[in-house]
Amino acid sequence: MVPLTNIDLPYFVGIRSQMGAMLFGAICVLGWLVAIPGAVWQWKKDHPFFKQLGMMRYGIVATLFMIMAGVLMKMILRLSFNIKYVLVIPNILNI
Repeated sequence: MVPLTNIDLPYFVGIRSQMGAMLFGAICVLGWLVAIPGAVWQWKKDHPFFKQLGMMRYGIVATLFMIMAGVLMKMILRLSFNIKYVLVIPNILNI
């Protein structure tokens, strides 16, 4: 039997420095939680549903949805590519 080796996402894409890995992970996480919902808001803000919902309620709903979808995405990354963590800040935080 060969044990599976789980690696971090920055290491998977070729980033070897600790600072580079932290920045890459932070960009990935913030892009997932902020940039994607922000782009959808800019694209659909004139739609009647989004006008009725408002920016504050949309932000809350989008954040909760992106966290929920992030768990699914993390499961897919773990099962498909053996990715252990996306954001690695040594001795403080791993996501």
